[in-house]
Amino acid sequence: MQNMYEIMRAKDVMKATGLSKVTIWRMVRKGLFTQPVRLGERISGWPVDEIEKLNKAFIAGQQKNEIRILVKQLMEHRVS
Repeated sequence: MQNMYEIMRAKDVMKATGLSKVTIWRMVRKGLFTQPVRLGERISGWPVDEIEKLNKAFIAGQQKNEIRILVKQLMEHRVS
């Protein structure tokens, strides 16, 4: 597993998940993907460990309600 503080930019997240940028943002709005971390005025990215956990959940075939719970837990973990 990579360092939990390593950040992936959108193109790397797209490559790691196989999702398009539009799909990622649609999933963020629906609570099925974590919000990106703001790195600067026009730069954002996602923690590598979150992408790994989301990929595992998608591969395991978790239902949307289970993914939403995972996303909520990941977002809460950022502030703890």
